[in-house]
Amino acid sequence: TYYIPEYEHRHKNIHLLLIYPNNTYTDKEIDNDEDPDQDGAEVPFVPEHMGNAGFDLYLPYDFTASLYLHVSGSIYDSTSKQGRTKFDSYEVLNASLNKGILDTPACRLDGYVDVYNLTNNEYEMPWQFQDPGTSVTAGIKATF
Repeated sequence: TYYIPEYEHRHKNIHLLLIYPNNTYTDKEIDNDEDPDQDGAEVPFVPEHMGNAGFDLYLPYDFTASLYLHVSGSIYDSTSKQGRTKFDSYEVLNASLNKGILDTPACRLDGYVDVYNLTNNEYEMPWQFQDPGTSVTAGIKATF
């Protein structure tokens, strides 16, 4: 059974700044009357809470700078209540810088640099994976 209410609020208090929080709550459990080890267990890999809070700053010359905190609740790696592993919640601070290059009625080009996990927060993931730490992606995005 899934019950997923979401909340998002965006507030642009001045024309240069957009502030936003959002949250998703997922009420999930497995209904399996034939297997008491699974009945009532949480759906694997689905956190109960997940959210973001951040801001976008609109700068001169078609630059946009963004900073946001992503928060994810704990997860389990199996439907078995006895044989599963719990993975703790984590927080990741991310940033991006976008620059408009071309803006016509037919197409828009933007250059971007995204920085994931600014604080190099390390957390354990299923199957002995580890978060890769800080990473940077850059490119050009075309919107038609």
